Amino acid sequence: EIYIFINRLCGFPRLILVFSSHRRLSQRPTTEELEQRNILKQKNEEEEQEAKQEIKRRLSRKLSVRPTVAELVARRILRFNEYVEVTEAKDYDRRADKPWTRLTPADKVRQSSLTVFTRYVCVLAAGSKEDEFKPLWDTSKALNRHYRRSSASIMFYFHNN
Repeated sequence: EIYIFINRLCGFPRLILVFSSHRRLSQRPTTEELEQRNILKQKNEEEEQEAKQEIKRRLSRKLSVRPTVAELVARRILRFNEYVEVTEAKDYDRRADKPWTRLTPADKVRQSSLTVFTRYVCVLAAGSKEDEFKPLWDTSKALNRHYRRSSASIMFYFHNN
């Protein structure tokens, strides 16, 4: 079927063709035809229950004849490292640890003063005149925890950079 619409909403007429493949209600298939095509299920609940019970019996039979771990190891299907034993473990929070949420007020002051110090420190450049300073914006690298071995290593860092 072809439907023709004329749309005048845009100011000028437009022709719209619609091809329809819908059946009219009088042409729809009967329930017997739908049941024959397995589209409409039959309303017999006893047969459905029997089919479900048969499926359950078949699956339980398959699970009951499943070999044990010892049999699989004996037949060399499972190796000794291919399975693990599960032990009980208590649940814990697996989210990432955020140590900055546990800072004390003293730690916060120490952290902020270290930040201020690393930002604004200037070191006399080696081999330059006394009045020339170069800012070390990467001074925090020298003061990080894994570089803080001793004051001598920090002085060595400043002296060589």
